[in-house]
Amino acid sequence: MKDPSKSSGNPTEDVLSTIQEVIDAPRLPFPARNVPRAAEPEGIEARVAKLEAGIDYVHRSIVEIKTELQIMRGNARSDFRLIFAALIAVALGLAGLLAKGFRWL
Repeated sequence: MKDPSKSSGNPTEDVLSTIQEVIDAPRLPFPARNVPRAAEPEGIEARVAKLEAGIDYVHRSIVEIKTELQIMRGNARSDFRLIFAALIAVALGLAGLLAKGFRWL
């Protein structure tokens, strides 16, 4: 990176030159993909088994959530029908009271 003493006086140029230095910096060496790996350490089977158990738990949870949502949808439909019927009954009752109050009946 640049020393603060070698500033060009323009902060934009300083930032851009610093970014360029970071881009041009040498990369860390990564192993080639075609190189065979060493034998897997012991315990990897246990870790994979733990991951599989976690996936099974998540899958069961998702199935349970879907079931509960279906039950809630069914309840919502019946609740809507009940509320709608009550609203109609109240509207008819108020219409009857208005008709009787204005002596239409």
